[in-house]
Amino acid sequence: MKIIRAGFNDTDIFSKDELDYGACCFFTEDKAFRYFFVIDGQEATLLTNTENYIAQAIDEFLFYSGFVTSVKDRDGRVLLTRSQNESYLYEIAKIQPSQFFINEKKLDSCKKWIKSLQDIRIPIVIRDGKSISLDGHTRIRAAIELGYTYVYVYLDEYDESIFHFVDEAVRREVNSVADMELVSDEEYRIKWDKFCDDLFEKLKPIATQISINTQRLLLRTTRQEDLDAVASIWGDVDGGKYMPDPYYKSGTEIAEILDDDPDCPVYYLVAFRIGFDEVIGTCSLGFENADANEYSIGYTVKKDYWGNGYAVEMVHALIDFARELGIKSITAPVAQENEASNRVMEKCGFFIDGESSFKKSGTDIVYPTFIYRLNL
Repeated sequence: MKIIRAGFNDTDIFSKDELDYGACCFFTEDKAFRYFFVIDGQEATLLTNTENYIAQAIDEFLFYSGFVTSVKDRDGRVLLTRSQNESYLYEIAKIQPSQFFINEKKLDSCKKWIKSLQDIRIPIVIRDGKSISLDGHTRIRAAIELGYTYVYVYLDEYDESIFHFVDEAVRREVNSVADMELVSDEEYRIKWDKFCDDLFEKLKPIATQISINTQRLLLRTTRQEDLDAVASIWGDVDGGKYMPDPYYKSGTEIAEILDDDPDCPVYYLVAFRIGFDEVIGTCSLGFENADANEYSIGYTVKKDYWGNGYAVEMVHALIDFARELGIKSITAPVAQENEASNRVMEKCGFFIDGESSFKKSGTDIVYPTFIYRLNL
């Protein structure tokens, strides 16, 4: 059953006072059940008319209130406890928004239920030394209007797409919450929803969406916007030397090979250092042999980042991903003269299972290869 966050117009389910309380009202899409969370510091009490879908409702609530560490029912029974990164006071003027608009109706609502600083806790991520608010912009603006200069913040998980919103905010010269445009409820839904729809269409993945975090890297599905960066890595005279592909000059040249084929799936991923938005490498896991449930892998690292162990980190991530998919065996063809890549295979537990060769597309160069294998 889908759980929906209530809006100001859902007065047939919640009272106006409840709706004014912030991101605390939820209901099932058939409107049979309602869930109202009362927040007190980092604790919340759930008031509901049902025992159904409690876990789903709590999950949805915590998405908007990530600072909450404990949820109880109206009788004080603990429904959920979890650890959370410690909150600390931070100067409002130094927070970079990831939004551009403030809904004036929501702002008025926030100012009614904020009684102290303890009521305001903002999820952030730090990039290049800058603290970026992931959510809670209206609460920050309310804090400003109520005379606060600091709010509690805490480090939270994030999707790297947030940085597209941040970059757009900076482009619009929205460098603090005080710079955000105050708009009506109707304007907000038109302006913000349209921007989000347009952005996510642009960010639409080429294939099935995958996101993998390692110790230092984020690996995720390649998108149209990544193609020029991928082409620059694959087309580099040194970086693409031991790939069978030609030396690409632009992303348009490689768009077709990244199209998803459900009958012959290939997962093409790009790699970022966590907290940064530069593509530093690529890797792939591709269908090879149906009878043996076998896939092959490939990987590249941008030349500027060679020697940091990123290839090993990517391959370990592909191995773990393959295990999750139930794949039984992975192979990898590696040019015999490519000493660095042969070391990666050895470090990741692969063994030589055969030899072959490939011709570098667009050239007359033929590279003898070792066929590495790892049985999972």
